[in-house]
Amino acid sequence: MILKSKPFTAKELAEKQKRNKKTKRSRKLNVLYSFADVNYKGNNIRLFFCKTTHRGNWNVLLTANKDLEFEEAYRIYSIRWTI
Repeated sequence: MILKSKPFTAKELAEKQKRNKKTKRSRKLNVLYSFADVNYKGNNIRLFFCKTTHRGNWNVLLTANKDLEFEEAYRIYSIRWTI
């Protein structure tokens, strides 16, 4: 999904994904997630929105690799978080 409308904040994009029922659950990671392909300052990027509980806050993972699936991106970022 490429968004070509008015500028959104990350929070607005996450809520828009939730309203449009674009969220999925990763049973392997026990995480709710969705993604959006966006253009940010001339660069096409993929944003992954994820949260561990329905009431939790959305976290955002940003990648320029649009072929990356959520679980692989989460694994890569979790390695980075431990450093």
